[in-house]
Amino acid sequence: MDFESLEVRISKCEEDIRNLYHKTNRIDKTQSEVTTKIDNVLVELGRLRESIETLKTRPGKMWDKLIYGIVGAAAAALVSIIINGGI
Repeated sequence: MDFESLEVRISKCEEDIRNLYHKTNRIDKTQSEVTTKIDNVLVELGRLRESIETLKTRPGKMWDKLIYGIVGAAAAALVSIIINGGI
């Protein structure tokens, strides 16, 4: 092996190492972006879960209001009948 062929081989190795470094650096940046996006998705998922839980309790609250209204109306009718001497 002569000196020139060794220089060419070393230059090629140095170029390959630079390329690997740049690719590794890009992968690191990409991984960071993916991690940030996943974190954002998880935050939004938490908000959606809270919204779903709120919506699940809502019909129950509406039925409770309806029942309270009916009981209140019945009580008011009964008091009205008693006051007017109907019983």
